[in-house]
Amino acid sequence: MLEGDRTSLQQPARPAERWVQQAMRVLRPVTPANLRAIAARDVALSLIDAVRSAGPGVHTLLSGALQRGR
Repeated sequence: MLEGDRTSLQQPARPAERWVQQAMRVLRPVTPANLRAIAARDVALSLIDAVRSAGPGVHTLLSGALQRGR
């Protein structure tokens, strides 16, 4: 799940998503990294790093690898 402000993207509010994000913050310490919510900014920065450091070919990046020290 991507975390972020959907209103800035002119997307409709998603009340259930907001509730799940709050629950995930509480459960974060016991949630495996690949299942945690992640900020869109963290995804973007991690993808930029991956493009700069990876060699040619197809690469699969799991969500846990994109998490940035939170």
